[in-house]
Amino acid sequence: MSTGRGRSRAPWRRVFGLDLVLLHAPSVWDFRNEVILQGPLADVIPSTDEFEMYPIGLTSIAAYLEANHYNTQLVNLAYRMLRHPNFDVARHLAGLHAPVFGIELHWLPHAHGALGVAELVKQIHPDAKVLIGGLSATYSHEEVIANPAVDFVLRGDSTEEPCRQLLAALRDGTALETAENLTWKRPDGQVVVNPLSFVPADLNWIDVPAFDFMTHAVFKYRSLADFLPYLEWLRYPSTMLLNSRGCTYDCAICGGSRTGYRVVAGRDAAAMRSPEKLVADAKRIATFSRAPIFMVHDPRIGGIPRAERFFELFGAERVPNELVIEVFYPAKRDFFAMVGRSTTAWSMQITIESPDPAIRKVNGKFPVPNEVVEATLAAALDEGCGKLDLFFMVGLSGQTPAKAMETVDYYRHLVERFGADRRLQFYVAPLGPFLDPGSRAFEDPSLGYHKRFTTLEEHRQALLGAPRCFVWVGIHGHLQSSGGIPRRSRVTSGWRAS
Repeated sequence: MSTGRGRSRAPWRRVFGLDLVLLHAPSVWDFRNEVILQGPLADVIPSTDEFEMYPIGLTSIAAYLEANHYNTQLVNLAYRMLRHPNFDVARHLAGLHAPVFGIELHWLPHAHGALGVAELVKQIHPDAKVLIGGLSATYSHEEVIANPAVDFVLRGDSTEEPCRQLLAALRDGTALETAENLTWKRPDGQVVVNPLSFVPADLNWIDVPAFDFMTHAVFKYRSLADFLPYLEWLRYPSTMLLNSRGCTYDCAICGGSRTGYRVVAGRDAAAMRSPEKLVADAKRIATFSRAPIFMVHDPRIGGIPRAERFFELFGAERVPNELVIEVFYPAKRDFFAMVGRSTTAWSMQITIESPDPAIRKVNGKFPVPNEVVEATLAAALDEGCGKLDLFFMVGLSGQTPAKAMETVDYYRHLVERFGADRRLQFYVAPLGPFLDPGSRAFEDPSLGYHKRFTTLEEHRQALLGAPRCFVWVGIHGHLQSSGGIPRRSRVTSGWRAS
C-alpha cells in the first residue's frame, strides 16, 4: 500500500490510544431537536433524510493510517442517532480520546451537521485538533478554516497520504508546511494554504472501500453500528466497487464530473482502479456477503478494453453476487451479452433525467434520440438484465411544468413499448437539495441555473428549511419549491462515490 511518498520512518505506534477519530455527522445537527421544514423527498437512495451513509473514503483513510501505525477509529454518529433516539452524542464523544478528531464534509447536505459536530467536539475536547475534509470542505476550505472550532482542512479527493503527513508532523513537531493539500492556522490565526500537490493518478495504491479494515475494526473497536452503511442495511444489504475518483464525462449538474473534479480537486483525469483490483474487491465481498455489488460509474469509462478485462476476470472468478452496473451512454447487445456471460446475475441503472432530448443535451447525459435510449433498454432486457432502474429528474434547466409532466407520458410509452415488463422500473426525483459545487451548472450561469445561496454558511442555514424557496431553478422553466428542501435525492454521483 504505497504511494511513492513512503511510510512513517519508524514502526511507531500509540499502542494504548487513538491517534485519530473519524466522525460521520448527520445532515442536520441536532435533527432530533431542530424544527426542520422539509420539502419534497425522493426515496431513490438507500439512506434516510440524515444521509447516514458515510463516504467510503473514510474506510480507505482509516486503513491507510492503520497500515502506517496510526490507530484510527470510525464513528458513524448519524447512524447511531437514528438507530437509538436517546443516544447521547456528547457523552459518547467525551469517552473518546485522541489528539485529532476528523469530520468529513464530503456532501453539501452535511454542511450543518459536520460543522455542528466540529463545534461540539471542540467544546468537549478543547485541546484536541479538529480536522475537516471532503469535496465540499475542499471547495469552501477558506470559509471552513475560518470557523474557530476548525484547526485543519485537508483538500482534494485522496487525503489518505496527506492525512498521514499531517499526523506525522503533529507527532514529530515538524513544520506543517510539509503536509500536502493542507489548509491550516498558525498560532496567531494566520491562515496558510499548502499546495494541492497530492493528486494520485490511480486508485491501486489504497484499499477503497477497505473491506479488510472494516471487518477487523468491528472487533478491534467492538462496534458493528459504525460500519453499517445505512439504517436498513441489515434488511436490504448492498456493497460497492469504486471504479474511479473523477469521471471521463462532464454532466452539467454533477459534482463528480470531469469539470467538478478539476475545479474542486485539481484533477485533470479520472483516477481509475484497475480491473484486477476491482475483481479482488469483489472476491473479498463474496467472502462475507451475498448482497448485490454496485459498481460505481459505467464500466466503460476507462475504455472498452478495460471493461472487457474486468468482465473477463470477474467471470473467471465466478463471483456469486449479483452485479449492478451503471450506463452513462448508449450500449448495444454485444456489451450486455458480455456482462451476462461474466456474471451469475446482473442489473442496471440508467439516469436519463428527461424524456426530452434537448434538455438532455444541455446536461450532457444521454444526448441522443429516444429511439437510441430505447434500443439500449431493449438490448439490456434481451440479454438477461434482472432489473433495470430508469431515473428521471424534476428541476432541470429548460424544463417547464408541461415538460416535466411529459415524463409521465413517456413512462406510459415505455410500459407499452416493453409489454409492461416488470424488470423495467421508473423513478423520478427533484434536483436538490443543492447543486454540487464545482459542477458546470454551479459555475456557469449560462446553463440556466441561478444560485440563491453561494456560501457554505448560507447552505448550512438552508438545511433547516428556511420558509422561502431556495432550490436551484432553471431560468427557462418555472419549477419552484414551496419552501423547505428536497433533502433526499439521488442527483449526482457525489451521493455515491467516495
